[in-house]
Amino acid sequence: RFVPVKSKDAVSPAPSGDSHRKCAIK
Repeated sequence: RFVPVKSKDAVSPAPSGDSHRKCAIK
């Protein structure tokens, strides 16, 4: 699932899995 916590993550063309991990870690 995509959880856009930061505008950067939301705009980043990274996979939902990667985005979720980054958001969860941050």
